[in-house]
Amino acid sequence: MPSDYVVPTVPAPQGTPSLTAQSVADGVHLGWTIPLAQTGIWWIIERGTSATGPWTQRAKLQGTSYTDPETSGSTYYYRVHAQNWFDGAGPYSNVVSSQGVSVDKLGDDVAAAAAAAQAAQDAADTANDALADIASDNVLSSPEKPVVMRDYSVITTE
Repeated sequence: MPSDYVVPTVPAPQGTPSLTAQSVADGVHLGWTIPLAQTGIWWIIERGTSATGPWTQRAKLQGTSYTDPETSGSTYYYRVHAQNWFDGAGPYSNVVSSQGVSVDKLGDDVAAAAAAAQAAQDAADTANDALADIASDNVLSSPEKPVVMRDYSVITTE
C-alpha cells in the first residue's frame, strides 16, 4: 500500500434505539425506533436468559423489526445495537423481556375452550327440548286445552 494512502474513518452509528417486545403466536416480536436517520446500518439483535446476559446474537438485519420464532414459552431478554459497514458499533438499546407463547399451552387452552363450548351446547340443547315440549303443549291433556274463538274469548271444551 502506498505511504500516502489514507484509510477513511467512519464514525460509529449514533443514538440509542428504543426497543419494544410483544409475545405473538409465532414467537416474540421486537420493534425499535431509530433516533437519527442513518444509512448503511445493520442491526444486531441479541438475546439472553437474564437482563444482564450472557448474550447471543439472534439476527443481523437492516430493518427495524424482528420476530424471534424460537421462544417455546420461555422468558428471554433482548437488546439491539447498530453496526455500520466498517464494524463500528453504536450504543445498545434498552433491555426488554417477553415470554414466548407455548404451543403446548395453546393446545391445552384450545381443548379446554372446546370442552366448555360443548358443555354449553349440551345445556342449551336440553333447555330447547324442554321448551319444545311446553310449546307443543304436551303437558296439558286434551280436555284442559283452551279453545280460542274469533272474538278472542277463551272457552274450555267439554
